[in-house]
Amino acid sequence: MVKKIHGKGTFVSNPNVEYSLNDQLMSFAESLDNQHLSYTTQVIQQELRPATAKIADMLKIPIDSQYLYLERLRSVADDKLMLIENRINITLCPGIEKVNFNNISLFNEIEELAKRKISFARSTYEALTIGTERGKLLELPSSTPALKMQQTVYLSEKEPVEYGSVWLKGNKYFLTTTLQRR
Repeated sequence: MVKKIHGKGTFVSNPNVEYSLNDQLMSFAESLDNQHLSYTTQVIQQELRPATAKIADMLKIPIDSQYLYLERLRSVADDKLMLIENRINITLCPGIEKVNFNNISLFNEIEELAKRKISFARSTYEALTIGTERGKLLELPSSTPALKMQQTVYLSEKEPVEYGSVWLKGNKYFLTTTLQRR
């Protein structure tokens, strides 16, 4: 697609990116692969942290026990599209803290190290302003609207393996769903 900006010229615009909310759980990396979009992932932070009460509750681990905090920036065609903040239960996927997550799918790595498939996820979506820190990473003013997805990923009903937040650029990312009438 081509976009004209008065006084500046004509530019090739980056495509919008779709994420399907149908009945199959898919990572954002898998979604981009399915759309045949080339992307890059840059790890901003990757470190073991002691679990706060909230993180311990969400991951069902003891307070102050270690979890992996992973913060990544994902881009398509040099456009920074999303900021991903993961908190991972390292007892369910030993060795995950040693993985270099630049361009590696988190879901695939969890399944490989846990030696089991991810079962399901619970997600919520809300529109918020991006804020100062996240805005800097996504190259947006702090007051820019963004879509925040909060998700807990489970290996089984009682085993949350990842609790994360994904901040999506509101002007580039859209969600779709197909619903059947019963």
